[in-house]
Formats: sequence, structure tokens, C-alpha cells
Amino acid sequence: MQRFYSTVTELNFFTLSSNSLLFNQPCPHCQCADQWVSHGFNYSQSGEVRGKRIVCCARFGKQGCGKTIALYLASMLPKRRYALDTLFRFICALIQGKTVERAYYHALKHPHYSQRQAYRWLNALYKKIGTFRTQFGRQTEYENKAQYRSKRLSTLLPTLKQCVTRWPELRGYHTTFNDAFC
Repeated sequence: MQRFYSTVTELNFFTLSSNSLLFNQPCPHCQCADQWVSHGFNYSQSGEVRGKRIVCCARFGKQGCGKTIALYLASMLPKRRYALDTLFRFICALIQGKTVERAYYHALKHPHYSQRQAYRWLNALYKKIGTFRTQFGRQTEYENKAQYRSKRLSTLLPTLKQCVTRWPELRGYHTTFNDAFC
């Protein structure tokens, strides 16, 4: 089942069609079909729509399992506070040679009391480096042989640079990046 949608209208159309009898996507938990009911929107802390939930309904005479599935907008990162474009600005600032703290400040566009979130992002990106290399392709030659203060950055940044140079438009790889990062 598709998990990421480019617009709220596309997401809403999909979930409205899930209530019709023509929707035949099986539930990943119980494999029942035709049990989906739209369950409402997910909102961020600022009040913007992040996605929507659908439930495999076990009420109203339906035989579903009662579990929900989250569907997201492509510009949002599931289970993360900031949107994908914020993370993209952070990665681009790191590639340009800024320190982790300066890149975090540049990505958020306002001063923040703690940069611990930046290091959490780096840890999450580093854990998924194999997935990134598989989905985005390996870099054949390393143009930038700059010495970084940490081994993690010198391993991670060439891979992320390959991602950024291969897909310069953020919309081009929303779904692939979301699947790899989540």
C-alpha cells in the first residue's frame, strides 16, 4: 500500500476511495480487504496536516482487525518533528562545510537552545547509510577529501552528497528518502 502522497487532496481522495466497495487493498496485519474506514488527520505541533490514518474497521458489521495505518504527505518525515525540507537544508549546509551546530541553526532558521537534535539526525542518517547507498547509488570517486572532525561525518557526507547531487529537486526523491529514513 502506498504510504506517501504528494498533496493533501491526493491523500484525501485515496482515503475517501478506501470507504468505497471498489477499494481492494488488503490489511498488512489481518489480510482483510474492504474493511478500511478513514480515521482522521494527523497534525504537527504547529497545526499543519502531516498525514491521515485509516483503520481496518472491526465495527459496523465489518470483520477487520481494528489496527490503524498512517499515511503521510511526502514532505513530512514520519515520527519526526521537523519536515523533510528542514532536514534537507541541514544536509546541504553540512555538505557546504558548516559545522553541525551552524548547519542546525541554518536549517531551523532560528536560534535553538540545544543542538542535540542535530546529532540525533546524524545518528539516524548514519544508521541508514546502507539503505541510502543501495537506493541512491554509490559514489564512484570522492571529490571532496576534506578532513572532518569525526569519522561518522567523513563516512556519511559523501553518501549524502551523492543523494543531493543526483536529485537536486527535493520533490524528486521524497518517497525514496522517506522510505530509506523511516
